[in-house]
Amino acid sequence: MREGFIINTNKSFISCLCAALCAAPLLLPAANRTWDGGGGDELASTAANWDLDNPIVAGDVIAFDNTSVKNCTWDISTSVAGMSFAATYSGSFTNMATLNCASGVANFTWNGTGYCSLTGGICNISGTFTIGGTANRLTFSKRMNYYGNLTCNGVDFNGSNPDGNYTSYIWSASTMSGFTSAQRALQHVVIKDGATLAGSGENRIYNRLTIGEGVSGMLSGSFSHQYAYIYQNNGGAKISASFTIYTGGTLSNVNTSGNINLYNIIGASAITIQGGLTANALQTTISQQNNTVNTGNNPCNFGSISLWGDPGYTSTLVCGSSTITVTGNVVAATRSRITAGSSTWYVGGSWTNTGAFTANNCTIILTNNATVNHGAKDFYNLTADPGAGKTVTLVSGAISAVTNVLRVQSGTCRTADLISRVPKPLIGTYRPLGGGSATIICGASPQVDAGAILETGNVLLPTYFRFY
Repeated sequence: MREGFIINTNKSFISCLCAALCAAPLLLPAANRTWDGGGGDELASTAANWDLDNPIVAGDVIAFDNTSVKNCTWDISTSVAGMSFAATYSGSFTNMATLNCASGVANFTWNGTGYCSLTGGICNISGTFTIGGTANRLTFSKRMNYYGNLTCNGVDFNGSNPDGNYTSYIWSASTMSGFTSAQRALQHVVIKDGATLAGSGENRIYNRLTIGEGVSGMLSGSFSHQYAYIYQNNGGAKISASFTIYTGGTLSNVNTSGNINLYNIIGASAITIQGGLTANALQTTISQQNNTVNTGNNPCNFGSISLWGDPGYTSTLVCGSSTITVTGNVVAATRSRITAGSSTWYVGGSWTNTGAFTANNCTIILTNNATVNHGAKDFYNLTADPGAGKTVTLVSGAISAVTNVLRVQSGTCRTADLISRVPKPLIGTYRPLGGGSATIICGASPQVDAGAILETGNVLLPTYFRFY
């Protein structure tokens, strides 16, 4: 039997088919789309609100300008390839659904002069997120997912909640710039596992910074910045946020003249460092509040450390078994407290402490010319290792006791005070200077390595020298 096909020539059938085709909207391929506000409402889902009166499809590039300044409510979750608001757009934009600016490298650029309210749904931005203009306001109250760079071009914008009711998640290698003031600060920034956030100039982060958050065993997020200020929004005051650096994560300061300033908030948990903290300077400052930095058991590197605060409040540095390297000075003011744990400190400058100090099993190693004034408090282990031809000077009356070992590993350790000790061999050189005015009591005899020199006001009995 011959195979073939049948053509239905029924006029009624053809008429119905044509009517159906005419009634169906024409779905064009992805293209540049402009908001023309021609519909009877303000909804992005209304096809008549767009040029060509067609609905938005995946991959469209969205533009708002003076074609229409009618407000827009984004109520669709279609993934678009970009979204821009020109300075000529004075309407307001509000997302009431997930905003997916995530088709390819999709930029979100706000230069409008109205209000942009990203408060109704999660926002996913795969390209650069730019806040521009001069007279606009941009508010957040949901989760912001960033996969590209973040730029603020001279714009004051306010969160819907002064305490920060949204979180900015960094998912890839991103940069930030222009977030320079209390009105231009990101809040609750979370740098995910494997992501990096690098800043240039001054940028501010309020309320919380979390580095290296993820579910895998290798957490390696990092935040590097020329000037890292971590604040909480409190009427523009410079009051810090707590933050956590997870294992493998790092917070680093990459400008030799910049500081990392940590200011804590009332009731905030301690700043916890499970990864590494590197900065030209660590400065914990109190604005009428208590402040605690906890290094945990992890390495931290600083150009200098300064702990100080307002009357009636305490700035506390808590150390576990961290190795803390400071290339410059350590200054702990009257209203400070250091709980040293079993940490090891390598200090390249002077040590000045007029605050509280709990020595625990800590070792302080002075690695360059230095003056030590410890406010008549105890050290556990104190080592002078400044190198040949250099001197560590213990200010008279500056130390109550070295409860374990006072060691001179290289160079000269000089003190006008008397040293009281129990017998133990002395390998290096001892020079009694006489005229000691106070007493440094050692839990064991000072250990002076070969080639090193211990100069003291005198040595109290029992004493025992044995030279090699």
